[in-house]
Amino acid sequence: MSTQAAAHIKASKNPLDQARQALYRKVDVKSHGSVQKQPWILAYFSQINTEAAKGDVKAIGEQRRFMQRLDGRGALLESSNKTELTAIQKREQEHDRDTKACVKMVVGLSERLRPHVIAEIERDYGPVRGADHVLPDLISGPIYELYRAEIDSFRKCLRPRDPAVGYGRPPVHSQIRKGQSGNPSGRPKRQDDAWSAFRAGLVKCVAVTIDGTPVPKTTVYVSCVQLCQQAIKGDAAARRLVRDLIGMLDDKGLLSPPEKRRRKRRPSLTIGRHEELLELVVEAIREMIPDVWDSLKRAILKRNGFSTDAPAMA
Repeated sequence: MSTQAAAHIKASKNPLDQARQALYRKVDVKSHGSVQKQPWILAYFSQINTEAAKGDVKAIGEQRRFMQRLDGRGALLESSNKTELTAIQKREQEHDRDTKACVKMVVGLSERLRPHVIAEIERDYGPVRGADHVLPDLISGPIYELYRAEIDSFRKCLRPRDPAVGYGRPPVHSQIRKGQSGNPSGRPKRQDDAWSAFRAGLVKCVAVTIDGTPVPKTTVYVSCVQLCQQAIKGDAAARRLVRDLIGMLDDKGLLSPPEKRRRKRRPSLTIGRHEELLELVVEAIREMIPDVWDSLKRAILKRNGFSTDAPAMA
């Protein structure tokens, strides 16, 4: 295998992930007179059930062991309210997404109104302190605790940035001084032990010929593929090892298919639809301004020990 081919390898460094990819590699399966592509593990389970239905004692034993694992997970009997739970989860996700959008809108609006609210309070009540860090009481308490990370991150993005700081221009206080090393302790020494060497050998890439073309694959991936080929032929020892491998992946929560990276497509909006959405947003913001103004004013007054019912300064 050439150096360039090795440089373009985007394989995971996790041996368990490599084993999972080997179990889910596509193989040709004959079905109703046609050949279809199917993940190996699904074809293997289908073959086990087929052989068990024909009376193969070894296949019946494998089928029973997999049924015991499913029963241990409580997944042997299919739930009748699966669709209902899925619908509830979807509604909860939509509610959470809408709540986050409303919270961000309130935070953004309060940051815009903050200077004007502070000016009004100082005119009526006197000087105030700590008003730059106060949030409206509309999003205080449990709402803030639930969305603390999103609120803090969003407020950080709204802060004015120094134009002199940017890509390739770090702040002066964090720059490395001339003549000073950025890593005084130096590079840590490499720890060579037996287990590290063994793990490195698992993810070492070797050239495998597929359809006449050499393709780089990790050693653990290739060994799992060889094991799967022996198990599908009916080798008892190979099937026992495959069962242990499936159980190990299942215990780690890695038996699900590897996720495929898909490019997210932005929804296309027509000019009319875009203007309609913009009008709805502007109208919603106009309706929220009085509530956010009063909420922020109450929070600042409470922070400084003023009562909202106290008369203004003469």
